[in-house]
Amino acid sequence: MDEDQKKNKKTDNRKLIDYNCSWGTMLLLILYIGAIFFIQREVFTKQRVLSNQFAFYLLSLLLGVVIVTVLHNICKIIGAYIGGYKILYFNCFGLRIENHENKLKVKFSLSLDYLLTTSLRFVSKDEKEERNPLPIFLSGFAGDLLFIGICLLIFFLNNPQKGTLLSYYSIYVLLYGLSVTLYELLPVRQDEANDMYNIIRTHNEEDRIAYNLYYINISREMNGKDPIRHDFENYESFYRSQILYFNYLDKLYDNKLEEGLNYIKTLSEVEGYVPDNDKFLSSVELIYLRYLVGDEAEADKLFLALKGDSKSSCLKENRLSVYRTSLLLHLYVIKDKQKIQIVINNFKKLLYTIDNMDSKRVVEEKKRFLESYQKVHQAYPEDFKETLNLD
Repeated sequence: MDEDQKKNKKTDNRKLIDYNCSWGTMLLLILYIGAIFFIQREVFTKQRVLSNQFAFYLLSLLLGVVIVTVLHNICKIIGAYIGGYKILYFNCFGLRIENHENKLKVKFSLSLDYLLTTSLRFVSKDEKEERNPLPIFLSGFAGDLLFIGICLLIFFLNNPQKGTLLSYYSIYVLLYGLSVTLYELLPVRQDEANDMYNIIRTHNEEDRIAYNLYYINISREMNGKDPIRHDFENYESFYRSQILYFNYLDKLYDNKLEEGLNYIKTLSEVEGYVPDNDKFLSSVELIYLRYLVGDEAEADKLFLALKGDSKSSCLKENRLSVYRTSLLLHLYVIKDKQKIQIVINNFKKLLYTIDNMDSKRVVEEKKRFLESYQKVHQAYPEDFKETLNLD
């Protein structure tokens, strides 16, 4: 490594809990559930609780996970209401329900980001940044305690000495359900921040403000509103690092490219704190800025140097601001006219779902997408008309 690289290399100040431990957590939960399964099998072999072995195993697993998840999230909704928050969105295995300014929109996606996750997220009412989200997370654990109490009550009320069916089921439903509690209690970062990690990472005022601002900006993005910019002295934290992208967009829409570039450079420096699904954002915007100044060769080079996941994220248009770059990448790198048309069609479909079409965010993204489209027209004048109607 030469002297300039050493000088520019930023020290990684992350703590152990800031590293994504999803694979380790998954292994731990598999071992835990596997241990319960072997205990169940031993009980089944000796006691012959049910004639249907499959039902004994599967039903207790499903009941435990579903019941504790429902109670956990119902109590979080109550805690959110008490703390001054409202539901922002709910994901459940492909189904997504979004709260668009108190108007619900239901979507379904086959994307793995949605199919493999369940999540319930909240946003501060009236966009107040100072609120404390702690009641949300503590209420979730109160729901887990309620689940434990119900299972133990059923167990003791159904003659556990005689090994009745309900006593067996209640104890294994409890044990399987505790896998969800274990997941939420682990003080480490996952693909999505769990409750204990959120408690730890929102303990100080700056991180609480960043937490609230992040979800306020996500809500604004869903509703087509302009992002809120907020500067922190230090961005080395899970939520503060995620504010940088919104700060960048605010400067980009004001055409202050140099100031926006500074935010993106900082975002790339603290990328380790950013959730894996959003790590590509600094790269996709650096690529866009290269295309914007006409340096197609360097933009292509930046894209080709990315790893597989980041490459695919730059192309799959998962948010309004990514379409303009995705279109240019499909033009200059992928060079597939059919896929270019798909990007255009998807951008139009997304615009139809946005209520606030007059916001600076939407106006600017439409303008920048049309600028990208003009380059498509110049490359393929016979296939793509000179004008593109986005109204």
